[in-house]
Amino acid sequence: MITTTPLDPSLDVSRRLANLQTWQAEWQHIDRQLEEQLIPLSGNNLLELQQSVHISNVRRRMEMTLVKQPLSIPESVLKHLGVRVIRDQFAQQFAGLPREERLRLRSTPSSSS
Repeated sequence: MITTTPLDPSLDVSRRLANLQTWQAEWQHIDRQLEEQLIPLSGNNLLELQQSVHISNVRRRMEMTLVKQPLSIPESVLKHLGVRVIRDQFAQQFAGLPREERLRLRSTPSSSS
């Protein structure tokens, strides 16, 4: 079962971005290993075709597990603060980060493959 992190004003955007970067690096490492397993498979026989389809499916499912702790917004927080206030709080934290840190996660795993 996936554990979610409740979204509230105490969320540290810098720490969250660092976690995302770590998870992305782990994901890319495993994805490269799976990709290397695909290279020698020509798909000329049924076993190789099944193996390549399986590896491709695993790679696709892995994308859904990239974020190990998805955020959730408790209803009470939404009612108390509203979406705009929550967004503004995190946007201010993000804008206050050094430019390099803001740009570090601009490339997604899908676009780097």
